[in-house]
Amino acid sequence: MLGKRTLFVPGFDHAGISTQSVVEKRLFKAQGKTRHDLGREKFLETVMAWKNESVWILTLFTWSDSAQVPRTYYGATLPPRREL
Repeated sequence: MLGKRTLFVPGFDHAGISTQSVVEKRLFKAQGKTRHDLGREKFLETVMAWKNESVWILTLFTWSDSAQVPRTYYGATLPPRREL
């Protein structure tokens, strides 16, 4: 970063289309259902459950790359405005 101090704020929610695709495939493989069968609210719950399971795997990859990131910095890449 050209010798300047930077802050790495990991975010895991920017790949919404990919996430939807993965969850839809897993849903169909496990239950033979589509997102349309579940309805919007139930499908969103399913996506969030998958995200909550998977975010820790991504976090472990971040840690294994020796990134030293305080847990308070993890969050959505487009959260409500907040001060760091």
